[in-house]
Amino acid sequence: MNNVKLSGNIGNEFVLFDSGKGKMVSFSLAVNQSFTNKDNKKVGDTQWHKIVAFGKVADACESFLCKGKFVEVEGKIQKRKFKDKENNIREVSEILIFKIRELVKKEDFSKA
Repeated sequence: MNNVKLSGNIGNEFVLFDSGKGKMVSFSLAVNQSFTNKDNKKVGDTQWHKIVAFGKVADACESFLCKGKFVEVEGKIQKRKFKDKENNIREVSEILIFKIRELVKKEDFSKA
């Protein structure tokens, strides 16, 4: 089964395309993780993921996304190949999402 569920902050303003089959949105998502190492120190790590959406999900993204917003996405991992400007074949992994929703971080509750 190919299911992915990630929560993180939008890393850039989304890019809107006409894919030839309809609207497509692309953006990066920064997913932060932390753990305690063997020296009992908290260590942070950020993983970046390329996110793409089509159709109604792209419409929803267009209506409320902005850089820094904390969201949860659900979708699947996909790989695709394309030719770059120098005509080289490149392969990219991305998350094709079918759901997105805005979240509130836990620490935001203390500010209320």
